[in-house]
Amino acid sequence: MLFFAAIALIGLVSSCKKDPVVAEPTPQELIVGKWQATKAVLAGNDILIPTATTKTELEVEFTQSGTVAFNYATTILNSNPPAVAKYTLNGTYTWNGDIITINAQNGADIRSVTGTIVITKTNLVFTATSGDIAEFLSLLEADKI
Repeated sequence: MLFFAAIALIGLVSSCKKDPVVAEPTPQELIVGKWQATKAVLAGNDILIPTATTKTELEVEFTQSGTVAFNYATTILNSNPPAVAKYTLNGTYTWNGDIITINAQNGADIRSVTGTIVITKTNLVFTATSGDIAEFLSLLEADKI
C-alpha cells in the first residue's frame, strides 16, 4: 500500500507544469518607440522650461534599426496668433553593454554624447557622461507615448 502511495505521489508531482520563464525586455528593446520629453538639457539649459515668449516641446523617436529623431515644436507665444516652428534633428544611437551613444547631425555639424540610461516600459532617463555635453544633450527625461 505504501508503495502505491509513493508512486501516486511521484506521478502527481511530476505531472505539474512549471510556468514558462518570461524574460524581461532589455533596455535595447524598451527604448524603441516614441517618447515625450519632460526634461531636456541641451547646451546647459533645460529647453522645456517655458519663457514669457516661447514654449518648446520635444518628442524623441528611437527605431529598432538604430536611428533617432528629435522632433521639436516651439510655440512663439507673443505672436498673434501664436506661431509654431517645427524642427527635426536626426541621428543614430548605438549600445555598448548598458552604455548608449547618441549621435546627431545638423548639416556638417555632428554632435555625439555617451552615457547611462535608466529605462522602464514607461519612462527613461539618459545622463551623458562624455562627449559634446556642453554643446549638445546632457540630460533627457521622457515618458513613453
